Amino acid sequence: YQMGSGNIVGLPGQTVRMIADDILFFKNYQCDMIGIGPFIPHPRTPLADRVQGDVALTLKTLAITRIVTKYSHLPATTALGSIESDDLRKEGFTVGANVLMVNFTPCAYRQWYELYPGKRFAQETRKDSLKCLAQSLGRTIDYSRGDALLVDPRTSNLNLAGSRAAGSP
Repeated sequence: YQMGSGNIVGLPGQTVRMIADDILFFKNYQCDMIGIGPFIPHPRTPLADRVQGDVALTLKTLAITRIVTKYSHLPATTALGSIESDDLRKEGFTVGANVLMVNFTPCAYRQWYELYPGKRFAQETRKDSLKCLAQSLGRTIDYSRGDALLVDPRTSNLNLAGSRAAGSP
């Protein structure tokens, strides 16, 4: 199995100490994937009038998480790509992200899955979305399996086989 976690940077009431505790949690539980994105208020929620999360703090959180969790998959989230007029996922890659989050929800159902307004590539097909992402980031897409990059704690060797056996640390 693979375990994922994450946090939303800039939630109302959140402190830097809370973010630091999240990062320690990710390390202590050896999370395979950690999604870190900025808070984007949605107009139809009780948090509609709150300030959006700070991009610089989000990128710093991503960078520190990369240092602390060397082998975790860290996605450049759709929220990071949608918070400003520029797609900031490229910056996510420069500070430690190594995975792209892509919207594979069929177009007919996306209206029911609006986590925040202004989500990039909301109307494009999956194929067009991937093509645009690859071009804008100057990357090629690897369609192979995305298993976790695990380190055997007994040997410190990278286990590229991926999945963690039930009951393993």
